[in-house]
Amino acid sequence: YTKSFFLLRQRKNFHLKKAVFTGFTNLKIVTVSNWQKKEVEKTFLRKYDITQIYNGLDFKNLEQFLNVEKKENMILGTNTYWNEEKGLEDFIELSKVLPKQYKIVLAGLSDKQIKTLPKNIEGLKLIENHRELMTLYAQSSLFLNLSVSETMGMTTVEALACGSPTIVYDKTAVPEIINEKVGQVVKAKDINGLLLAIKNVT
Repeated sequence: YTKSFFLLRQRKNFHLKKAVFTGFTNLKIVTVSNWQKKEVEKTFLRKYDITQIYNGLDFKNLEQFLNVEKKENMILGTNTYWNEEKGLEDFIELSKVLPKQYKIVLAGLSDKQIKTLPKNIEGLKLIENHRELMTLYAQSSLFLNLSVSETMGMTTVEALACGSPTIVYDKTAVPEIINEKVGQVVKAKDINGLLLAIKNVT
């Protein structure tokens, strides 16, 4: 992803990094998902001890949020930042075919992004207060993670912890924490499949 102009030193930099990382005799590597573990095992780091441990969740007094009244047909998406990989364009495409009874709420957007949203998507800025964020998760009748690039996907974990059924794409690490009891996995970028999953889950 790093661009070079005039002097192309990626190959040299790669060998320098490899020399540094393979110079350890007792290095242990911890990944946050099975997907990430498999990716590391494809590299020159595979000779080391690689362990997978999921990230923890520090939400206090969680049980009080499990009884929060749901807002009917409210579909939530949250991120600390939004771009194409995080699925913003897919939410916009989904909004074009989503039945009128559904409402999409996206949190973590910039002012500029909020101004460009279609009318049937409510845009919110980044929510830094954990209590407010947990309440939003708990109120949603469905959480969508349309990212195609996640080492773990903590927003999905947070939504599930607050009692929101969740639909995710079949990319990178996110499908690891979804089963038929808590949501559904959909082929990435398949808006029609996503629409069908929403109707099934809600």
